[in-house]
Amino acid sequence: MVSDRLEDAFPGLPQELFEHILSLTDTATCITLGLVCHALVEPSRRRAFQRLRMHRMNTPAGVASFRALDKLLESPLCTLTPHIRWVALDKPPPFDKNIKEVLTCFQGLPNLSTLRIEAPTNDLSSGLIDVAPFVCRLPALTSLTLSHVGFLTFAGFASTICALPQLEILSLYQIRVGYTNGLAASPAAPQPQDTLALANLRVLRCYMTDECIAFQREFLAWAAALGVRPPIRRLQGCPSWGDWGMASIAAAFMSGLAETLTTLAVHAIERINFTSTDLQLFDFAHMPHLRSIIVEPVRLTWHEVSDLGSRLLDFISLALTAPALRKLTIALVFDREDAMKVFDNFMDWAELDSRAAHAKQMEELQFVLGGCSKALQRQGTYHTAEQRLRHMMPRTGEKSVLTIQMPRDAREASRDIIAEEKLEALIYSTMFS
Repeated sequence: MVSDRLEDAFPGLPQELFEHILSLTDTATCITLGLVCHALVEPSRRRAFQRLRMHRMNTPAGVASFRALDKLLESPLCTLTPHIRWVALDKPPPFDKNIKEVLTCFQGLPNLSTLRIEAPTNDLSSGLIDVAPFVCRLPALTSLTLSHVGFLTFAGFASTICALPQLEILSLYQIRVGYTNGLAASPAAPQPQDTLALANLRVLRCYMTDECIAFQREFLAWAAALGVRPPIRRLQGCPSWGDWGMASIAAAFMSGLAETLTTLAVHAIERINFTSTDLQLFDFAHMPHLRSIIVEPVRLTWHEVSDLGSRLLDFISLALTAPALRKLTIALVFDREDAMKVFDNFMDWAELDSRAAHAKQMEELQFVLGGCSKALQRQGTYHTAEQRLRHMMPRTGEKSVLTIQMPRDAREASRDIIAEEKLEALIYSTMFS
């Protein structure tokens, strides 16, 4: 009697849970537990299976685990597929082996909205070639991250992006064009000029070092030539200030974002090779909605530090001409003991103080300090830097514009890569507040 009532009232309840409820002797308790479990089962599934990370996909063990998962997802009794919305491939397999199989599996996830394909940070051997025929069957996908992967031709990458007109977030890290991995290079196909490509893009992250800068140059030129300019609101990591000859391409791309761009994060961690003439190509005065600019982590100890500081000041002076600019964030990395020795002469702080204080629209000039080892923190590096900043920038302090952020935990890790990741998290936790 109780079994029939429970089965009719709560179809789809997991069998083991159903049997446990039936083991109870009190009818009222059974019904109550059934109601509670039935109410919680869907929220629990959503939370438990929302994210899926697949590790070591370039190894036999990783491939075997994937095939077991694929078999499970194909089962008519599987209830996971509607709940999976975020998938990451860690160390993806080469294209000519298993990546086709993996992407075909994802086509059975109707609500997959975020896909991350991440190769090891010290390896550029993972090639995607052209995955457009597979990703085009992911209609709910709105966020794509590609990290340390390669394409045989730029056309292969472009066709992949054109296959995802619904993309809202695109994150690109160390993408290489010309990947072969022993495959015969085919003639370069015409670059797709689909008018729907990037038509819904809101956030673009594009971080390239020197070995991959050719991709960024070609990507920005292609994006600037699209029939419909992407409605990007947040642009991070580009242009690459360290690349000679990038200024005109980047300026042409950014000019198309004038009516939509609200946040710009520039990557000046090593150097800025743009000259004053190059910087004049960036017309911030005609970006009416640009409200926040972030200068991402700058190491004070690079050997070109004096030149970096002066060019950075040139850029900031130009950025302050943006009519709607409300917040300027500058992140500084104190990763070595001699950082404080060059801090005072890093740039003309008095000039920055004067320009920021006279920018009537400015509401906040924020410095984010990070990168200190435990030993440097014990020496009071953060406190010293804070005091010097307040001393060297009295005008912004008097206007209550100057703010200084630093890690709350005095036990921040000392390794550069960990410190930079935590510093980045600190930057982005504060810059949109």
